[in-house]
Amino acid sequence: MNLPERLVANVVGYGGEQGKRWLRDLPDLVAAVGERWQLEDMQMLPNLSFNYLAKGWREGVPCVAKLVWETADLPRETAWLRAQRGRGAVELLGVADGLGAYLMEWLDPGHAATQLSEEQAT
Repeated sequence: MNLPERLVANVVGYGGEQGKRWLRDLPDLVAAVGERWQLEDMQMLPNLSFNYLAKGWREGVPCVAKLVWETADLPRETAWLRAQRGRGAVELLGVADGLGAYLMEWLDPGHAATQLSEEQAT
């Protein structure tokens, strides 16, 4: 796997040995996630910094798998997404706690929030 330097540096810098193990196991985790949700043609998204995100297709519909190395926040993240039910946030399509991953709908971005004023982005 050709991972972005920023992702590797952050995961190792913050995660130490745990982060190194996660990076080592990442190809197998990605394969397991793809198999679990029957994702085809998974492609790593650009600009990764702390977690691994890949766009894939399930039954012809694009979606995104997020794999996290620090799983402590996973229950809070997924609970929040579940509570939103797709209103003002992506729709949560599945959770795989044992893999440290969840699946969400794909949204075609319009503009990056960093290109907007603070007021517009908020």
